[in-house]
Amino acid sequence: MAEIPQPPPPPVAPPRGDSRPAGAARWQFSLLTLLKAMTLTAVACGAAVVLPYSLTLLATGALWIVGAGWLAAGVVFARGDVQAFCIGGSVVVLSMWTQAGGRMLEGVRMLFRPWGAFDLGTPTTAWLELAIVVLAVAANGWLGVRARRYFQTR
Repeated sequence: MAEIPQPPPPPVAPPRGDSRPAGAARWQFSLLTLLKAMTLTAVACGAAVVLPYSLTLLATGALWIVGAGWLAAGVVFARGDVQAFCIGGSVVVLSMWTQAGGRMLEGVRMLFRPWGAFDLGTPTTAWLELAIVVLAVAANGWLGVRARRYFQTR
């Protein structure tokens, strides 16, 4: 009795991940883009100094709400690394409502107080505090992505 030949297995689709080599740069931009970003940053810093304190608080509060909403939407609707980043960043945003987040900002204030960087009531203080929180969100979001990858490989 002759064996019935088996059809070949279907082709496997390539992974939908990043196709760049391990050491390749992820952030590529032109010199014109860098100059535009630096100009925008300089104008924003100038506006931060010139704006009255009440308008500065309104602007930083609005950015806080937009960023927190963006992270919340990412927690619910995103998948993969983006969702892990949003979960990690949301931990920082939510901790700002607790004593732990307040302690972090108070520690930063104490660290930079000798240089006069965090004199309460100045417009730049609100922007510096927002920048510190954004850096903490980015760092904790990155840790969330690293933790996700670690636990998925185990």
